[in-house]
Amino acid sequence: MAERIGIRLEKEIPEKDLGKPVFKYRGHVLVWEKDPAHIKVYAWATVNLFPGRPLAVDINSTARLLELPPREVRESLARLVRDGDLVRTMERGRNLYRIIIQYGGGTN
Repeated sequence: MAERIGIRLEKEIPEKDLGKPVFKYRGHVLVWEKDPAHIKVYAWATVNLFPGRPLAVDINSTARLLELPPREVRESLARLVRDGDLVRTMERGRNLYRIIIQYGGGTN
């Protein structure tokens, strides 16, 4: 997943046409126009959510930033929770999310 959101190499150019850059962080493109919605939301989450503290997600502003309809942001958050990339909790009637950092497998 990290390779798809542009973290692998700083000067890497996509091998195929992914459309225009949609979401950048510190000068690096993390999301392209043609990326699926859940990839866009995951990239956003890597920058805006934390592993230790759950935070609220403003669906509408996230949707505008990622050029997605709010429904797709909600569906992507639900998918990332199902896939184990995010944890959702409820506090005072609000959904809060925290990211799960999954380190590469391998045995020592």
